[in-house]
Formats: sequence, structure tokens, C-alpha cells
Amino acid sequence: MASKMHASHTVEPHQEEPGMVQADQHVLDTVLMNLDLEIALALTNRIELGIRLPFRQASADAKFLDETEEEIPDFTSIHHRDEVLRGLGDVTLKAKYRLILPTSERSLLIDLNLALSLPTGGIEDDPFELGRQRKEHQHVFFGTGTFDPSLGLIVGYRFEQMMLAAEILWRGSVYPNERDYQGPQVVLGRLNADIPFLEKWSVRTGVELYQEWPAQWSGQNARNSGRLDLTPLVAISWSPTEMISSYLLFKRPIVIDVSGGQVSLPFVVGAGLSASFDLWSADPHKE
Repeated sequence: MASKMHASHTVEPHQEEPGMVQADQHVLDTVLMNLDLEIALALTNRIELGIRLPFRQASADAKFLDETEEEIPDFTSIHHRDEVLRGLGDVTLKAKYRLILPTSERSLLIDLNLALSLPTGGIEDDPFELGRQRKEHQHVFFGTGTFDPSLGLIVGYRFEQMMLAAEILWRGSVYPNERDYQGPQVVLGRLNADIPFLEKWSVRTGVELYQEWPAQWSGQNARNSGRLDLTPLVAISWSPTEMISSYLLFKRPIVIDVSGGQVSLPFVVGAGLSASFDLWSADPHKE
């Protein structure tokens, strides 16, 4: 997955640099890239266990403007800088239980998904407090520093020419980490329709509603954290065999509300490849 994030804000007194020259505005464009490797094992036709290994990269381009909105050349800041950051995110352990199995007489399926993310990603000290102290700091980090649960429910129904699925997911940090950071609470709702065309192709159209409550530093809401997005999506899938599948995905987030009104996400693009195989002979009656 890849996306571009744009953020800008005027400089308040507590954000001034330790030097004599001050900027009037900070402008930051960041390209975010996520590479997820996921391995899942179906123990029965109802129970599946998995692990997701997330690798993250953030490429930041920082600009500093004066009161006339002209860029200040060779400006050095404690807040932002041109840089490329890479690292492991929070590894997630996953479990799925299929509450209702589809059958030849019944096209309904219901999945319950549970997950727990582990504090494997890097964390940072409070950047806002360091900024007030006029010390160099980092706003980008790839972990929460806490064990974070998530709970999801998927309901799907297969029609003659279409698969319709609805999903609701909650995830969030439930306590602060060792540096007094507590990650956001998130609720995601998604509605998808998968429509096959040609022999091995299908198209997915859908919409997501994403609600994120602000993260916190020392019990106070983090600046520029918390948002409500409505996101249309479209994806094309190709399955050359029953065991191999690939897809291309495009999303266009529409920001309904964001704390501080500073962030925009013009697009999200993604690509994926999956392969499956049997480790042992399947027993259709085993549950």
C-alpha cells in the first residue's frame, strides 16, 4: 500500500526554532509505503490463525515559508526535515472463527476476527513537549509501544453474479506506553461488492467509513490526530488458478472532519499477491 499525506500549519510561539530566523509556515509532504507479509494457517474449515509482519517507509519533504509564503532557502528546523525513515511496524497475531459456513443450500457466511498487535515498532518521546523545549524531535514512528487488541465482524452473501460483504472493525490502544503515548481508537465500516467478469477476473467496488479518535500524549489530545473519512474504492483481481490470486486497488479518501484541519490524503494505492496450498488432506466434515 502507498499513499501521500500533505500537512501544513502556521508556526505558533511554542513552535519557534532556537535560532534567530523563524518560519511563518511549516509544509510537509510525506509518501507512506506499507509492505505487509501475512501467513495464515487454516486449522479447520472454521478456525484460522495468522501473523502479519508490517514493514514501513516514510519519505518526508519539508518546506518552510516566510510571511509572504516564499520558501526560506537552507532552513534548518528541529521540527521537520527531508528524510527517509524505514522500520518494522507492530507485528499482529490474528485469529478467525467462521460462525456460519456457506453451504450448497445457504450462501451466507459470518466471520469473527480477533487480533493483537505486539509492541515491535519503534516509538519516540513526546514531540510536542520537546518542541516546546526547543529540542529536535521526530513526529513519525511505526509503533504504539503497547499491546493493542482489535475485533471485527464480516458478513458475506453470495448471489448468482455477485458477492456482497459488510465489515465492521474496532482497534485501538487501551493504555499509554512507557513514554506516555496512547494510540488512537479506530472504528472502520466497509461495504464491498465483488463482481466476476471474463473467466479469471473480478472487480470490487465499495466504500469505507473510517473514524479515528485522537491519540494522546500525557493524557492530552495529540495535535493533528483524529479524523473522519469516507473512502470510495475500486479493485481489480486476477486469479489464474484456484490457489493464486492478485489484485490492484485504488482508494480516494474524502475527509469529512480532521482535528486541526491540516491533513489531506489525496490517494491510496495498493497491490497484493496471495498463494495457498494444502499441508494435509482436507476433511470436509471436520470443524
